[in-house]
Amino acid sequence: MKFAIISLLALSTCFSLAGPANAERSSHTLSGEWQFRREDDGSGWKTVTIPSSFEEHEGTDFDGVGVYKKQLEPITLPVGMRAIIHFQAVATLAEVTFDGQLVGKHLGGWTPFRIDVTELVRKAKQGANHELVVRVDEKVGHNSQGFLPVFAPHFGGIWQDVQLLIVPD
Repeated sequence: MKFAIISLLALSTCFSLAGPANAERSSHTLSGEWQFRREDDGSGWKTVTIPSSFEEHEGTDFDGVGVYKKQLEPITLPVGMRAIIHFQAVATLAEVTFDGQLVGKHLGGWTPFRIDVTELVRKAKQGANHELVVRVDEKVGHNSQGFLPVFAPHFGGIWQDVQLLIVPD
C-alpha cells in the first residue's frame, strides 16, 4: 500500500511538472487543393488534390519532376511557439521552398519529414500570405522506392497528408 501511494505521488508530480499534454500544440491541414505543373514541359498550373500521386492527376505515362504550390493564409505565431510543415510522405525527392527560400530537402518516398519555417514566419510582414512550393522528383528506379519497381515502374508526388504544426519551442 505504501509503495502504491508513493508511486501515485511520484506520477502526479511528473504530470504536474509537465503541464497539460499538448495544451499549446495545434495542427492545421494543408491537404486539399494545391496548384501543380510539370517542370520540364512548360505546362501551366492546374488544380490537384493532395494527397495524390502523379499518376492520379498526370496519368501513368508521366515520369519526372512536378512542382506543387499552395498559398497559405497568414500564420499567427505566438511567442515561444514554432511553425513546422509536416509531410507524411512525398515520393521521392522533395525540395521545399517557403516564401521563396529553400528551407529543406528530403529523399525517400515512404517516410514522414518536417521542415521548420519559424524564422520565415516571424520575418514576414504581419497579415501577409505565405507561399509553400514543393518540387518533387520521383527518381524513377531509385533505391529509395523499395519494392515498388517490382509492381509498378514509377510512383511520385505528395501522396500523403501535409500539415502545419504550431508547437512549443
